[in-house]
Amino acid sequence: MAHKLPYMKWYPADFDTDEDVKRMTDEQAGFYVRCLNHAWLHEGLPEDSKAIAEIFKKSDADMRRLWPIVGHKFT
Repeated sequence: MAHKLPYMKWYPADFDTDEDVKRMTDEQAGFYVRCLNHAWLHEGLPEDSKAIAEIFKKSDADMRRLWPIVGHKFT
């Protein structure tokens, strides 16, 4: 039985060479990292973007701006 690591492997080169990440603003990249952290700790993100907005205290306007850029990174 595989055990979940108590930490997430983070390779800066993977992040810095990802074409999607390269196109992100600092705000978008920060939101992406927060989503990654939450997904790691909670075995994913909620499917509903409104629930994600509540978790990160984002307004509807923020989510309309950020989620199209960040959301496709999570399947």
